[in-house]
Amino acid sequence: MEKLNSTIHSSLSTVLLKKMTKNCINTIADFLKEDVEKISIITKLEVACVLDIRDIIFKKYSAPSISGTTLRTRFLTEKSYLETGIKRLDTILNGGIPIGFLTEVCGLAGSGKSQLCMQLAINSAKLSNSVIYIDTKGDFSAVRIQKILEAHGLSHKEMAIIMLNINIVQIFSMNDLICLLESIKTKKIVFDCLSLVILDSLPCLMFQHFGDNNKIGLKFLNIFVNLARCISNELRTCFICVNIETRWVDQERGR
Repeated sequence: MEKLNSTIHSSLSTVLLKKMTKNCINTIADFLKEDVEKISIITKLEVACVLDIRDIIFKKYSAPSISGTTLRTRFLTEKSYLETGIKRLDTILNGGIPIGFLTEVCGLAGSGKSQLCMQLAINSAKLSNSVIYIDTKGDFSAVRIQKILEAHGLSHKEMAIIMLNINIVQIFSMNDLICLLESIKTKKIVFDCLSLVILDSLPCLMFQHFGDNNKIGLKFLNIFVNLARCISNELRTCFICVNIETRWVDQERGR
């Protein structure tokens, strides 16, 4: 959960934030759970001001209310899956990649995760949809995309149109990833007919934070998951996150 900060309300000065921290009120959740009168005593703020801060937090962070009729209409009219174009995979997935959800693609190194993601990007781009391909390894190859398209027997014009629909973004830190997702969520960055977001891969960014005593990596991971879910749900897109499966080798067994 996000920490309390002065941008939430002008009354939350640095001095007041330090006072609340001393009383174990660090995050927005802590603030909402705490008794209003206790916060008023700690901060010397009027109860009305504390209530005003609570109202602002609720308006900013609460999920929007949706009527049952709206949900039913959405269920009946909107597609629930994005077809991968791979018949056997679509059959296994009961239709394709679920729209509005965060989907994990997991496998050992070299098992074909990136190849699958490229194929999914192509199949989505073929439908004149925009695709965001987030490359964290710096090894995205347009040549591989071109070879896949050539294998399908497409013309140079058709290949160019498809490749233009695949937007490559290179990201090398969790902070930059979060900034990108926030820009997509707030629509500072807009893609026409966005249908698919691919993150290839998350461990490349998270490995930098292994062993953090201050739990920075866990904080980034929580923010990422919340933003990914929000983008996939609100923009009705598929969000695919690639993770690397690892194997534990027991040295004792080999002796």
